[in-house]
Amino acid sequence: VRGVGYAVGVKNVGFSEGFDDYSTARVRLQAVAGEPVAAVHTAMAEVGQGGVTVHAQIARTELGVAEVTIHPADTRIGSAGSTSASRQTYVTGGAIRHACELVRERVFDLGRARFGSHHPAWATAELLLEGGKVVTDGGEALADLADVLGDEVIDVEREWRHRPTEALDPHTGQGFGHVQYS
Repeated sequence: VRGVGYAVGVKNVGFSEGFDDYSTARVRLQAVAGEPVAAVHTAMAEVGQGGVTVHAQIARTELGVAEVTIHPADTRIGSAGSTSASRQTYVTGGAIRHACELVRERVFDLGRARFGSHHPAWATAELLLEGGKVVTDGGEALADLADVLGDEVIDVEREWRHRPTEALDPHTGQGFGHVQYS
């Protein structure tokens, strides 16, 4: 006798059912030897789940830089909460992304102040960081990121929380108990 079977597994991501789940990240961006370099600092315990790799990838993507340093984890930065691969990717990764977004906005403000009078796109275009440059959403390079930074160091530390959850109804089992599933 032969047959076909299916198995489905569902697991929540992050803490659930009303728990205030958050993580803290610090992101620093500066020019070192003429190249933009980002440094990421969290309290995440790396236990082989790949968080160090994922967190560097998040910073590279959000800041458009090739060089990212991950500081050794410690709690001087705040809490990263419990370690599991999905939670650290989502929650601590969210804190890194949020800090990078704020760093990126400061870069754009700095660029507008330094170069805005030379090119109107600084004020009118959607700006991105790609390949170590500030570019418009149309792909026009406005400046090298290292030139925008000069001697400035942009350093941002932020907590990030996922959307609120709530306890499931004890009678129906229904409600918004989890952020998402994998």
